[in-house]
Amino acid sequence: MRSLLIILITGFLSIQSMAQDGVHADSSVLQLRSFDSAKMAAYRRDIDFQYDRDRSPSKSLWQRFVEWFWETVEELLNTKGGQATYKILLIVLSVAILTYVILRLSGMTRMGMFTRADGDLGLDYTVGQEDIHSLNFDEAIANAESSRNFRLGIRLLYLQTLKKLSERQLIQWRLNKTNTVYAQELAESGHAKPFRELTRDFEYAWYGERHVAEQDFNNLKEQFKQFNRQL
Repeated sequence: MRSLLIILITGFLSIQSMAQDGVHADSSVLQLRSFDSAKMAAYRRDIDFQYDRDRSPSKSLWQRFVEWFWETVEELLNTKGGQATYKILLIVLSVAILTYVILRLSGMTRMGMFTRADGDLGLDYTVGQEDIHSLNFDEAIANAESSRNFRLGIRLLYLQTLKKLSERQLIQWRLNKTNTVYAQELAESGHAKPFRELTRDFEYAWYGERHVAEQDFNNLKEQFKQFNRQL
């Protein structure tokens, strides 16, 4: 044990002596250097070296307007009056959506809520569930054509076609039923595509309240005849 301790002490002293022999004093001369003030100022002005600044692209006029708008809305909503107005708008919007859904489910067309009643257009009858099967369409169409009421003539041609489809049990007629539903009922019969085309022309002339020239009426009248012959 004593011999081992002597060996460890001797080795430690040898290592320390070797380390001291390897240390040399540095006699080189130090050269002090300084930065160029002009170059430092130029670097400070150079945007490529301004790492601590926000270099995000400038916002457009529209972006600034949108930010201003939403900031204004947020400020208004933080007031009591703004919160009350917000709640009222939500209620009105909810009622409008609910009303629209109910009307659509009941089968009313989107134009039915805004168009005038038949009596306002000079009709001496109402087009209802009973009239479509009792009205003499040929006579009514002839009267509309002779009086040059071509918009009314196109409407009567369309209703006459619905009557024929109903009589052949290709559709189920119902008051205020949408034309889209009738087209869906014709999907399996092969008549859906030409019916949609006639429906588009009818709605454009009737609900669009555009002027219908005599030639346009005659062309559309022939298309209705061809469609009805194919049933």
